[in-house]
Amino acid sequence: MEEVLSIKNLNKTFESGFKLKDINFDIKEGEVVSLIGESGSGKTSISKIIVGLLKAEGQILFKGMDILKYPKKKINGKIQMIFQSPYSSLNPKYKIKDIILEGVIYQKVLKKEENIDEYLLNILNEVGLDKEVLNKYPHELSGGQRQRIGIARAVAVKPDLIIADEILTALDALTQIQILELFQKLKENKKISYLFISHDINVVKKISDRLLIIKDGEIIESGSKEKIFSKPEKEYTKKLIEISGINLLINKNNEIGW
Repeated sequence: MEEVLSIKNLNKTFESGFKLKDINFDIKEGEVVSLIGESGSGKTSISKIIVGLLKAEGQILFKGMDILKYPKKKINGKIQMIFQSPYSSLNPKYKIKDIILEGVIYQKVLKKEENIDEYLLNILNEVGLDKEVLNKYPHELSGGQRQRIGIARAVAVKPDLIIADEILTALDALTQIQILELFQKLKENKKISYLFISHDINVVKKISDRLLIIKDGEIIESGSKEKIFSKPEKEYTKKLIEISGINLLINKNNEIGW
């Protein structure tokens, strides 16, 4: 499979003294890679560097182009980011229809023969929403619906890579499962690559092809999800799996009223 993203020797020192140290990984076409670590480990900083919100040293190849060296040439919507909060990431002044279509129109995604209303309805169908939401404002929707709109907005511009940054954190356990099932369906139906960012290793276990474990700005372990869960090499990885398993048990107990 073709590499969509290749990060080589990425380094950055922040004013606080925190450092990202020799970050190296790649994501292939249609692959889901999850970057797992505790808060403050550097996960979100890496995502911000990829989309050009932060500068760094090293190399980020997106479909062969070094987007660190030539950020202006770029990517024209081919890398999309879905943010943690479904509440603050949508413009409250826009109707849902305008939120989804903004990127579609700006990036000139549609061909002349494609009908914009049909395209919009197809996107809504893919993320499990009815057309009734199109004329609503974000505050009229639930947290899960808003996150689906965030996903729809990203998918609508036909990206090659979607970065999902802690997108399940603000959602209840049942909605988390529904959103993961949605991504599983999108993974099967589209050739989009994903970088999932999470502190909870069990949450992303099902959907991931490979896992990257990050601690204090350094990727300390990586491999297939089967390898990481069956034979974790680092004590930190074992700790993440253990903590995540306890949280999973608590959530299940809460759901059945224990």
